[in-house]
Amino acid sequence: MAGTEVEQIYLDVLHDVKANVSIPVAMKLSPYFSAAAHMARRLSEAGADALVLFNRFYQPDFDLDTLGIVPHLVLGRPFEMRLPLR
Repeated sequence: MAGTEVEQIYLDVLHDVKANVSIPVAMKLSPYFSAAAHMARRLSEAGADALVLFNRFYQPDFDLDTLGIVPHLVLGRPFEMRLPLR
């Protein structure tokens, strides 16, 4: 999928949510956009009330025996600072 398609999905979701709720809408912005500042501006101009920036996605493990989710929270380590500092 092209980057412009991914960006358009974010904008479409924002539009649909804003059309259906009356509360403020905050959009989580992935660190993997090639032009994060540009995308932040597009979301702001499209009506996002706030932007949430984060450097990692929650990645739980799955227990295949019980078919349950096993929470596995690993806090950041010094070597992981490169992405947030970008």
